[in-house]
Amino acid sequence: MDTSVRMLKSDLSQVFDQASTTGRGVVMFDVTGHNIFMATHPDMYRYLPITKESAVDVDMHGANAIFIRRSKQVSIIFFSFMHSLFFFFRAMYDLITA
Repeated sequence: MDTSVRMLKSDLSQVFDQASTTGRGVVMFDVTGHNIFMATHPDMYRYLPITKESAVDVDMHGANAIFIRRSKQVSIIFFSFMHSLFFFFRAMYDLITA
């Protein structure tokens, strides 16, 4: 959560329970009011694991308030993210030092 999020209750047990019962370990609070299809450039579907038709049925969420609980799925995503960052910064280093 970033500094623009204000928690009105100190008891996060309901949020923790929701993250646990979904099996994903992630709870997103900020619904944008539109679907992923409306916010995705048509050419991006070549790189995304979702079809244009499926994207119409998926709500878009903002990234301002996310609760992440350690889970197998979160660990896999985190590892993939860190792995991609390594290659990104390695490519930037190679460009700078070339």
